[in-house]
Amino acid sequence: MLNFLKNSFKRSKQHHYVGEIDLEVSYCNWDIKIPFNNMLELIKYFLHLAYTSDMEELTYFLIADDEKDLQKKIYSCLPLYQCLIQKTEWNSIFPEFSKFWMKFNKKELDNLLKDPFFDDYHALLKRDKNMDKCSRKYPLLELYAFVKLQSIAAHKLPAELTLDMQWIWKNLDLIRELDHFGFYEVIADVYKTLGMEWFTDRGKNDPIMYEWTCMAINACIITKNISYDELKKDLNNLYSELLIIFTINDTIEKNQDIIDMVLDSLADIENSSLDVLAQKIQSLEKENAHLKVENYKLKEGYELLKDQVKLLQSDSEQSDDAKVEAISRRINSLFPKSVETNADIVQFSSIFNSLKPSTQHDLKSAISLIDNFQGYDLALLQLTRSVEREFIVNFIVPFQESSFYYDIKDPYCNKKRYCITHKILMVGNKPTMGNIPFIGRAVLDSKAMKASNVIEVFSIFLEDNREPFAKICKDLGNYEIGIKNFKLVDIRNGIAHGDDNVTGDIDQDTYEQVNKMLFEPPMQILSNIIKYSMKKM
Repeated sequence: MLNFLKNSFKRSKQHHYVGEIDLEVSYCNWDIKIPFNNMLELIKYFLHLAYTSDMEELTYFLIADDEKDLQKKIYSCLPLYQCLIQKTEWNSIFPEFSKFWMKFNKKELDNLLKDPFFDDYHALLKRDKNMDKCSRKYPLLELYAFVKLQSIAAHKLPAELTLDMQWIWKNLDLIRELDHFGFYEVIADVYKTLGMEWFTDRGKNDPIMYEWTCMAINACIITKNISYDELKKDLNNLYSELLIIFTINDTIEKNQDIIDMVLDSLADIENSSLDVLAQKIQSLEKENAHLKVENYKLKEGYELLKDQVKLLQSDSEQSDDAKVEAISRRINSLFPKSVETNADIVQFSSIFNSLKPSTQHDLKSAISLIDNFQGYDLALLQLTRSVEREFIVNFIVPFQESSFYYDIKDPYCNKKRYCITHKILMVGNKPTMGNIPFIGRAVLDSKAMKASNVIEVFSIFLEDNREPFAKICKDLGNYEIGIKNFKLVDIRNGIAHGDDNVTGDIDQDTYEQVNKMLFEPPMQILSNIIKYSMKKM
């Protein structure tokens, strides 16, 4: 461990001040003074945030907000990591690096370490005897408390607030250090809260992200915090994405180390369907030598995509929502984030820049599916995913991040018929196409608002946008498509489980009807979601 630490950091000549201590810190671009004179003060601050009921304060820790951090004397995780936490890792090896940092009341800290917040830290020390070889008492305690607090904040707050945390863990390679040090419990908690896509970065197709994902899954295997059946599904999804990505990019041989890492993970979880995929990878290693023409590689990838979609559609153990997520990930793998399309996107032009980058990518991939393969069914799936995502981002997340939500001290729902809508509006949950119409009805229903204080506060939160919001929800629930009068949710779920009664009638006309519904008057649902957005501009 000591050699790993010594080789992991390249210290710059920048200096920052922690109280009266002059710290030489790696990669620090923040001009701030952090008021912690020693380890005890830092740990007490982290413990305070871990148990605070002030979600605004916890939010400021999770994501930087320019000058607000300094004004409120709250310090965000990104500058804390770059200007302090990295320093303390060195301090575990070279205590003379900052003699002042270890000057505090040791009995007071020992008493604090009895708090359940540190249970995983004690498990780490017990598991890894090499920790005793560190030159300092309380080795890596600051790093542990930092990432433990991040995992707690990620559980309590919307996932959209974890961008800085995501940057630290993946772009600054912190997860590699956490895996090396054996911080499995924290890694597994974050994986359980945020899921596989948080680690793979939703199809950005950077191979290293799949290595991080595999590390996280291994942590879950070690800690047993997620059932093996769920981890099998995730490994199945991970394997399938790699097959498509490495096939269309002709990079299977180049990324053999990542493939081997996935195979090592599979050694602990037996699954015959994954063995079949492993054999497929081996055969593709030979076939890829012949995939020299881009169009041919794309066609091969599309054929592989169709095969995998059929397998997903026939999987009786997964819900329609889980299948939609998995199919969409496969499509994103076929069309990398950097995909360029010559297709005319004039229909999206008025709102395109207001959409999330992942939605922009979904719309482009829908066009590419049609241009290249006439894949109307999968293109429609991308459109429905775009609507769900933008609905969440523009209405649900702003509510969950607002003072309206934080002021609800004791959420309750005393009527069973409103409990699903009540739960969907709370942090940690997201609506799908089938839930949206019920939310629209609830915000105008006095009985629903009386039954649930969360529904009542959400209705108040919408203010002047309440009626337009309800109409958006109603249109999504009522609009009928094609000669069989399918609802949008029928199409979405029909594609998810391969219902021939639905997919057999999806053609160009169906796709164009949905397009009009989303982008053109009188409904222009996606345009209205942006128009009446509750996001702070």
